[in-house]
Amino acid sequence: MKKRFSKLMAIAMVFALIFAIAAIPASAAPYSYTAVAGGTTTFSKYLIVDSDTHIPNVTFDFDIASIPTGTGKAATENTVAVYAPVDAGVTGTPTISDPVFTSDTTTTPTYSTIQNDDTGKLTLDTGKHYAAKTVTVDFSNVNFPEPGIYRYVVTEAAAAGAYRHDTQNTGGTQLTRYLDVYVTDDGTGTLAVSSYVLHKENGTVTANATTSGSADVAAAGDPVNDKSASYVNEYETKDLAFSKKVTGNQASRDKYFKYTVTFTGLNPLDTFTVDLANAEAAPTKNDATKYTTMTNPASVTGSDLASGVDFYIQHGQSIKILGLPTTATYTVVEDEEDYTKAEDNDLVAVPAQGNSGDNDYVAAKTYSDDYTGTMNADKYVGYTNTRDGIIPTGVLLTVAPFAIGLLLFGALAVFFVAKKKRRAEEE
Repeated sequence: MKKRFSKLMAIAMVFALIFAIAAIPASAAPYSYTAVAGGTTTFSKYLIVDSDTHIPNVTFDFDIASIPTGTGKAATENTVAVYAPVDAGVTGTPTISDPVFTSDTTTTPTYSTIQNDDTGKLTLDTGKHYAAKTVTVDFSNVNFPEPGIYRYVVTEAAAAGAYRHDTQNTGGTQLTRYLDVYVTDDGTGTLAVSSYVLHKENGTVTANATTSGSADVAAAGDPVNDKSASYVNEYETKDLAFSKKVTGNQASRDKYFKYTVTFTGLNPLDTFTVDLANAEAAPTKNDATKYTTMTNPASVTGSDLASGVDFYIQHGQSIKILGLPTTATYTVVEDEEDYTKAEDNDLVAVPAQGNSGDNDYVAAKTYSDDYTGTMNADKYVGYTNTRDGIIPTGVLLTVAPFAIGLLLFGALAVFFVAKKKRRAEEE
């Protein structure tokens, strides 16, 4: 009996132990986020040119990378932490597109296509228009492990040629922007990429005094103070004009002279308008002109000008090539003719504008620039051709002595014949 009781007690103790173990709460497993991949965001690239200038063929080169290690912003009482992705366990690398502009890119002189964030920031002066392209930043191969603000640096490489970079929004030539990726907890323990903000400066992010979260804006949807939505470049161009002046009493003013214009430093694919308002598209040959077929093109390409383009003008005419980059070099050569040639003339290219003494007064320009040079300003190249001679004016005086001698000889002949006849009669 006693033995059986002992067995029952042992069994009871085992069950009690089992129930006791079951009653002890289990320890919670460590919680961890599953990294979230990013999406895409965009910003605008604007290119401003003169209204009479074609958009140049150019590709702008952009790069994006994590801000350097150790350059993140630590949290303070008034700011939120901003992480350098390379220091915060972020994996993967974002990509960025390079905007491509061509001569047929659509242009507009209004704000109709400007992004809302840029309204009022993109300023167009009189006589300007612009083209716009979208730059896409892709974070789909980038994984963010925790909620936070992750900062990347966007860099534009300076394009070679007559480009002024970042002329608006920052007021200088800054080629960098800072792109913040906001990663948040959606309330269920799942990460989400909720926002992208492009900044002008590598600054801090203000903290909310109550919640300690980011407080760059007063309310959701408000723009960040130093936010940027674009890069703005300007393409600097000038015009080349060339003219003809003919002088002299033996010169032909309806004669056409040939000019050959050559350029270096142009993009072969770029197109340039030729202003023929003071010349003819197809001059007609006349007796004074040695050229049989003559054509003045309404537009030329960089490739054409690199090889040399022929133009034909006569006295008082001029031609202007528009929208040439300020870094290009030109040469204007006139085909040799039997005239004395001077590489300048005083034909007025642009009359005086305004009244002398006024702040906006512009003096008249003349065709007196060198026949070769750099397009660092509007150029006015002129050739003056002269053919002048001494015209004989004493034709009668020159012939008179011979005529008088002839008459005198005839009179003497008549006299002697008559005398001889009289003598014969007397005999």
